[in-house]
Amino acid sequence: MARRRAAGVTFEQVRQIALSLPDVTEGRYYGLPAFFVGGRFFAGYREKLDALPVKITFEDRDFLIRAKPEVYYITDHYLNYPAVLVRLAAASSADVGQILESAREVAVSLGPKKATKPRRRPPARKRAS
Repeated sequence: MARRRAAGVTFEQVRQIALSLPDVTEGRYYGLPAFFVGGRFFAGYREKLDALPVKITFEDRDFLIRAKPEVYYITDHYLNYPAVLVRLAAASSADVGQILESAREVAVSLGPKKATKPRRRPPARKRAS
């Protein structure tokens, strides 16, 4: 039996799914649209790749890439980070919903992000004449 190809999802659909999860907020992460829970990033959107970087465990990443390489993958940039990329053109809304729920749970398990003090610039040094 041939495997049915997913129709793909748009970022707007991803947004709807993410924001339907408990306590999820939308913001920016490194200038890109992103989703947070307890102040912790768990998913974003890379428009150039039409992909969703999602924070998950290394074990889950390896499993997903083996199970559905047409949907889940990584680039060299993400190799050493507990994250996976989701090809939105190949993903189903069920794929996106499941991975966003998993990523949200990982973020929740880490607890709320601690507030950090804003960085202050050191005083300017006087140049010797």
